[in-house]
Amino acid sequence: METASDRIFWSIIKDIFDGRYHEGDALPSERDLALHFGAYRGSVREALKLLEEIGLVDIQPKGKIRIRPFWAQGGLELLPIILKPDIFKLLPMEWFIDILILRKIIWGTISEIAAIKSTKEDISRLKERVDTFPDAITDPQKYLEHDLNFFEELSIITATPILIWAINSIKPLYRSLIPFFVKYLDLGYNPEFHMKLIGLVAQNESIKARNMVLGELDKADSRIMGLTKKEMNRES
Repeated sequence: METASDRIFWSIIKDIFDGRYHEGDALPSERDLALHFGAYRGSVREALKLLEEIGLVDIQPKGKIRIRPFWAQGGLELLPIILKPDIFKLLPMEWFIDILILRKIIWGTISEIAAIKSTKEDISRLKERVDTFPDAITDPQKYLEHDLNFFEELSIITATPILIWAINSIKPLYRSLIPFFVKYLDLGYNPEFHMKLIGLVAQNESIKARNMVLGELDKADSRIMGLTKKEMNRES
């Protein structure tokens, strides 16, 4: 159940990412925020404390609250915030491209480490996963879902928590963006791609596995990378 402090917390976050507040701007006072939200000052104080903990605001002496330069100074604690679909949609269209870059980094690294750590049982599981792909060859949306599930399986093979957390963080947003990606990505179906990647992983060819993934994603992303901001805003 959403509390008053939760409501205030997310409302201020949306105002920040929607451009109402910018780096260095002062938020209204604790008292004024309480009046605005029709809440107790204790709820406002709790929300502001959470915003300070994730690095979005700086609570200064005498109660002044300013927006921090979080784009330059923020850490991983901001990822789950930014990657929430209702927050992400407030960001400039260029962020769609940033998500593709993040995908490329994560997918490539996962492939490299999985090739080092995989076992015969892991390879069998990956092949079983690819066996579910045929229905997706002519359906771009299903293809991207299967592809996400495949790399999620690879992340588990890496046994590297930070990579597993990364793909878990990006997954809800990525799924929400699939209709957009289907419209713009040059998917260039290659039914042999995943099986070839499994072969490289099975042979512990870590660098080749990573490079193959990067190359495939470069091809898939080429169309969206070439879109101008104007075109993206017009077509979205």
